[in-house]
Amino acid sequence: TINTMKPKRQWNSTKRSLLLVIPLLSLGSGKAQHEFHPRSRELTLECPTDQFNDIGNSDDQSYEGRYDSYSKGAMGGSLVERIRTKPESYYQNIVNNIIMFVCDVETASERCVEEDSTFAAKDWSGEKCIKAADHECPSGKCERASNCYWNSVYEGQNRTTRFEKDEYEKAEDVLYGTEDSYVREIAEFGIAAVVVSGLLLLLWILFFIGRYLCCCLWIPCSGCCFLCSPIPKKRGYNTFRDVIIPLFLYLVSLAGIVAAGSMAFIGNEDISVGLSNTFLHADGLVEDLGLFLGRSRIPLVNIQGIVNDAALDAKSIFDGTEYVTGDALQIVNSFLGFYSLHSEGLNASGAAQTFDAAATGFDEKVTPITDNVQSVLDTLELDLYGKADTIKGGITSALDQLESFSDQSAEWQIEIYNYEGQELGVRDIRRAGVMTLFLLSFFFAVMGFVGMLASKRRTRMCSTFAHMVKVTGFFSALLGSLSLVVASVALCSSFILYDACQLSDIITRDFEPFVGDKVSPGANACFNDTNLAVAL
Repeated sequence: TINTMKPKRQWNSTKRSLLLVIPLLSLGSGKAQHEFHPRSRELTLECPTDQFNDIGNSDDQSYEGRYDSYSKGAMGGSLVERIRTKPESYYQNIVNNIIMFVCDVETASERCVEEDSTFAAKDWSGEKCIKAADHECPSGKCERASNCYWNSVYEGQNRTTRFEKDEYEKAEDVLYGTEDSYVREIAEFGIAAVVVSGLLLLLWILFFIGRYLCCCLWIPCSGCCFLCSPIPKKRGYNTFRDVIIPLFLYLVSLAGIVAAGSMAFIGNEDISVGLSNTFLHADGLVEDLGLFLGRSRIPLVNIQGIVNDAALDAKSIFDGTEYVTGDALQIVNSFLGFYSLHSEGLNASGAAQTFDAAATGFDEKVTPITDNVQSVLDTLELDLYGKADTIKGGITSALDQLESFSDQSAEWQIEIYNYEGQELGVRDIRRAGVMTLFLLSFFFAVMGFVGMLASKRRTRMCSTFAHMVKVTGFFSALLGSLSLVVASVALCSSFILYDACQLSDIITRDFEPFVGDKVSPGANACFNDTNLAVAL
């Protein structure tokens, strides 16, 4: 069922891709349409509209398992959760060691990269390299952005490594090298089961040896051999004790094998459905991310065009506006000149005080207004027109981050497809491996049941079939011990999957140690419900 649903999913994916590419190509072919009318001072902006608002996700429904109503996955999950109780600091330590283990220290520790490299650490304008206080890169090079080895660089501050250098060398031992390693801790459950199963198998072997030695030692050791000898009892058998109870226990065991095998089969199908849904939603996440990044570019490009026009408009406003302060100063000077020429007349007529009040009032009321107008004009000239290139550089930097994030998401999608293909290739093998033990157990149980029925008849053929009970007994001991080992491996695998969920909760809080501070703002925004414009 899962394999047959794949073509439909691929068609849906293709359909979503077409819905994304066609409008983006159409919108990308034309520039933002905006007109500026000097007289009306009205800016008209026509932004592109999204006519395909997530229409492609209408088919992204989760696969439903055929045996969901019979699944005991929730019960198994709660059991693992009760057994596997660890603090968050335990999982944080594992994440840190994974970062150090997968980090190529030799390459990642190179502090300086080419200035035009996508890994160069620059300020928000994207033009100036960020310089640390404790190191200066050669000409033409910049500090590299954060990675698995270096923390983010800040202007004028000493730069630090993410972890101590010797800790990188110890990461492998912490994960699976020493006695206290993570793998060793998980493996202890399996080792304990192997020891118990070995002891059980040894006891069964001793039992079989003693039982069949009784055939030879029946006469001298009849007292000891009476309980376990394969030789039939001379006095006959008790129907309830020696026939009904063993037969009942045998049938109960047979039913247990069938029930356990059914649960294993259903659990295996649950795993297949869960993995399909994981790949489905991971693919949908990356596709939606690409669609979102494509949309996000359009308004930023439009804003770039607006900045150009706004800067030109600002220039037309503040050009030739020296009169704002010049004329006001001339008026004040005219008051002073008038007073110097006609001071005697003003004093003689008693109007000097009125004239002084008028001049002072003009200076107190008009000059602040003049200063405010000049401040607005200076803002237009210095902060808008003078920094238009800086603003555009910041937008370009945001666009570059979007482009880098888009490329990274495309690589993620390729990896998802690769892992999905590998997983599909091993499904039949996994199903066969899971069911082999139960099918063998069921086969030998039926064989023993046939042997018990045949033992009631005294014909030669039935006597031959009766020996199948002995074969069943031998393989029951062997498979019983082996089942403990398989169960312990399954339990260890469940622990690893549970831990993987806990680790993913920590990883998705901050992707910066894994993808660097160039891509992490976008990734963190997506997983933490933050506006991408704020994040970038």
